Amino acid sequence: MARKPDPQRLRMPHRSMRILILGAGGHGQVVADVLLRMADAGAELAVAGYLDDKPGLTGERLLDNPILGRLADRTFVPHDAVVVAVGDNLQRYRLTTELSREGAVFAVACHPRAVIAPDVTIGPGTMVCGGVVTRRIPSRVTVVGAPNRPWPISVGGQPQR
Repeated sequence: MARKPDPQRLRMPHRSMRILILGAGGHGQVVADVLLRMADAGAELAVAGYLDDKPGLTGERLLDNPILGRLADRTFVPHDAVVVAVGDNLQRYRLTTELSREGAVFAVACHPRAVIAPDVTIGPGTMVCGGVVTRRIPSRVTVVGAPNRPWPISVGGQPQR
């Protein structure tokens, strides 16, 4: 189970939030890139690494971040929050539901070059890619697509087909 961050520790300026990426495929690498761009832009976060169930990946590095083990190893990897970056919509929904029941803290991955309207609240577990222009984004939604034409992959954690 992902542990909840200590709010006092996270307010310390020298302490970055450690975000664990669940999934090391293409979607996971896009999430990692978004998180790295956020850190470059001044966000106090660090990628703790990836977890993925594909055999043989443990020990590899993607975007200079380690693949630390399998998804079930998340309780053993120090982190403050997770991003579920599993490409399959149904698997992502099931994992997000399981993590929610465990009390996981979901990070927001929002590229610094995304345009977010001032009245938009981005909910936990949401990823917004660079170049996206948004109005309203429900919690736990992945948005991809050309500016002004986002395409929801999952809405509120419910897979869309």
